[in-house]
Amino acid sequence: MAGYGYPVKPNGLICSMFRPSDDATIYAYLIPSNFFAVISLRQAAEMVKAISKDNSLAAELDALAHEVDAALKNMPLQHIRLLVRSMLLK
Repeated sequence: MAGYGYPVKPNGLICSMFRPSDDATIYAYLIPSNFFAVISLRQAAEMVKAISKDNSLAAELDALAHEVDAALKNMPLQHIRLLVRSMLLK
């Protein structure tokens, strides 16, 4: 793997080779973190608009939030449950 982790297929989600605990993981799509990222990206976009008035950056943040949110909504609920369950059992 040469330090790149397990290969993943792009699907709109943010992938990470490490859990919040800094443990390496086989499953790169940490679903709860993706839900958190959507909220954080939207909040960051609001702050950028209000504080620095950088509408271009705010639009990029909103676009990324929308992409991740759409990917989460496109995942079958059963698949999400299995992923979350597998992460909790480790």
